[in-house]
Amino acid sequence: MRPLARLLAAAPAAALAALVAVAAAPPAAATTYLPVADPDLLAAASAVVEARVLSVAPAPADGGWPATDYMIEVEKLVAGEVSGRNLLVRLPGGTRPDGSGMTVYGVPRFGIGEELLLFLGAGDDGTYHVTHLMLGAFRERVVAGRRVLLRDLAGATAVSLPGRAIDPRTFDPRDAAGFTR
Repeated sequence: MRPLARLLAAAPAAALAALVAVAAAPPAAATTYLPVADPDLLAAASAVVEARVLSVAPAPADGGWPATDYMIEVEKLVAGEVSGRNLLVRLPGGTRPDGSGMTVYGVPRFGIGEELLLFLGAGDDGTYHVTHLMLGAFRERVVAGRRVLLRDLAGATAVSLPGRAIDPRTFDPRDAAGFTR
């Protein structure tokens, strides 16, 4: 007799309850990441910019995964080079005009007018992406009269390698002026 058939024959009510529980369980809702030191984040970026979000729209459905396009205005080039003052930053996840979509937990979502510090990588198609997904995106906030930069890591969980423990909470918030220097 097969193992599943044996289980069902031995305890049909318990087996059925277990199968229903597994089938009804929600999908995992988390992204894991390995914290990256600031020098490594900078080395991986083609540019670092202080920017403001001008618009948010679904990326064109070109057969790839759903994505969201953010048109940003570069207010200050902190490091590297960019192709202009207005840049298109594409992040994975979002909803297409037909209503289909995908959620990528941990990927930042920005609002129009939001002030950001972004570590960017240039794509072959003229768009940019945030370096190390969510780790290269900082939101500007004023806390106790001081300008600070914060990452939104909601939906993401830090992992560490043996002998390389990094506590991500020690990195945020960052003093905005000191960090961009």
